[in-house]
Amino acid sequence: MKKIDRQALELKYPDLHRVVVELQKNHVKIDDDQAWLTAGALLAYTGIASIPKQIVKAADKNPHDYPKVVGQINNVLRGKEQCTPEHHNLLALLKNIEYLTDYPAPGLDPTRMMDHYENIDEHYKVNNVLLMGEVGSVCRHRPAPGMYQKKYRIHIAGGLKNISFLNPAQQELIYAPETPYLVVGRRTGKIKNKKGHQAHEHIYLQYAPQSRAQGINLCQIRG
Repeated sequence: MKKIDRQALELKYPDLHRVVVELQKNHVKIDDDQAWLTAGALLAYTGIASIPKQIVKAADKNPHDYPKVVGQINNVLRGKEQCTPEHHNLLALLKNIEYLTDYPAPGLDPTRMMDHYENIDEHYKVNNVLLMGEVGSVCRHRPAPGMYQKKYRIHIAGGLKNISFLNPAQQELIYAPETPYLVVGRRTGKIKNKKGHQAHEHIYLQYAPQSRAQGINLCQIRG
């Protein structure tokens, strides 16, 4: 990337520059092109958008090298859409999420609400290690009221990255594809009227990077 292009990006996208600095601090092999493209992909992920054209051009790439709507990558990872070369290019960028600094969440309860699917109780069995097959989005505090209709409440500790400053309205934490989590506990809550007249199944996950190497009880999930 040319110096003049990099300086122009820093002026126009100060929040993305923050991401770039963090990526390069934690992973020195990520060059300016990859760091800025990753930051642009994260910005696009928070909305129905594509990587900003100015970033793509500065990195000497073609806009057609990446999908028009970045947020659709999870449909591909879940097998709902065909994976194209453009999706492969995007996934390579989004895997760099792993190199962002973990978000400390003392006093918070980062949560993700989920619907039931056929194998959920087998996948989320205590002592299983899950390799999350998607870019996962988690609420920093508590779920939005409409999400309480879902049966499963997933409590996630560790491995989360804060991108809420890119879209303050969403207050979003995310994790990278193939992030490993250990299922450390489960409990059935009490029935509460305001939560759809149902008892939530609470599932507690703990970030477990060491388990990927151990290969014990690994379960690749796509939900």
